[in-house]
Amino acid sequence: MRDACKRFVGEHDFRNFSKFSPDQANYCRTVMECDIEPVDYCSQASDHNQMFAFRVRATAFLYHQIRNMFSVLALVGQGLEEPSIVDKLLDVNATPRKPEYVLADGLPLILSKAEFDHLDWRCSADAREHLRVTLQRHWTELTVRSCLLVLAVDHLPLTPPTLNWSHLSTGLLPELRCRQHRPLLKRQLQASFEEMRERADSKRQLKQLASTGDGDAVQDEKRL
Repeated sequence: MRDACKRFVGEHDFRNFSKFSPDQANYCRTVMECDIEPVDYCSQASDHNQMFAFRVRATAFLYHQIRNMFSVLALVGQGLEEPSIVDKLLDVNATPRKPEYVLADGLPLILSKAEFDHLDWRCSADAREHLRVTLQRHWTELTVRSCLLVLAVDHLPLTPPTLNWSHLSTGLLPELRCRQHRPLLKRQLQASFEEMRERADSKRQLKQLASTGDGDAVQDEKRL
């Protein structure tokens, strides 16, 4: 997965890792850092359930970009795709149509830091304290729930001594529940972004014609 992460670094066209938008003209983004790192603040971490974070730093992001990137990385981590799949999907000339794959769950996604030139973030002491108390309350509740769930799993009847936790990630990545993996580049492909934009433009023109009351022109367009 770390090998695949390195291939995201640099300026690339991420249309195969984003959701199409008819108003989006440029799908190029610059990634400065991309890596998989262990999470050291998880109190329940141990050898068999160590948590890791997928960290990305970039100048800007596209809609669903990070979740799409991680969907592909998860397949690499399971040994279902080679790290080179990232290069192939970033090459929009060789792969102009995005293959169908399941989007990773948005639950773990966090925008942790934003930087702007000539801008200083300000937060009042009262607002900061209120946020701290709220987050600590949520943390306490969820940590207790986490401990209870780990305890329950560890005491399941016939549980092997070294429980394999890797399959539990399928809750956030539904595609990993599939028994038979079909390579990404052999799957059904979406229409190219150019084709989808052309369709969106045609629909917009039909709406404009309808709003002007030119019904005959609209019917002719639909026949075409």
